[in-house]
Amino acid sequence: MSFPDWAAGDTATEEAMAARLKRYYGERLGRGLEVAAALDNGRIVSSASLVVIEKIPMPSAPNGQIGEVLNVMTYPEYQRRGLATRVMELLMEKAADMGLERIDLLASDEGETLYAKLGFTAFAGHRPMRRLLEANGGGLW
Repeated sequence: MSFPDWAAGDTATEEAMAARLKRYYGERLGRGLEVAAALDNGRIVSSASLVVIEKIPMPSAPNGQIGEVLNVMTYPEYQRRGLATRVMELLMEKAADMGLERIDLLASDEGETLYAKLGFTAFAGHRPMRRLLEANGGGLW
């Protein structure tokens, strides 16, 4: 497994990340984590993850459960073939089957057109913000 954007060639970071991801997926797949992927000869060429998050019930999610789409990716040589669209459609179907009332995601500039085509909109008056907690390692980015 390779993480070129995250680890920038740092083998120790790549190995640690691969181990954490393997454990995470093993513990949570099918239990609040869903993954959709497109394969070419057994190799994942496009994928996305849906994490179920429980929040305080609110008007946009009266049952308190929402989905968050993360890590949408398609390798460059497989882009413009509709794979990311299909992967997202599969996750949206799964979210509906699970009774989720909303799906959130952070759109990159490259992905914004795709997500808009699928019906995602910016939330009026809200802007994603983040603060890394240095005491807890602060993450990789």
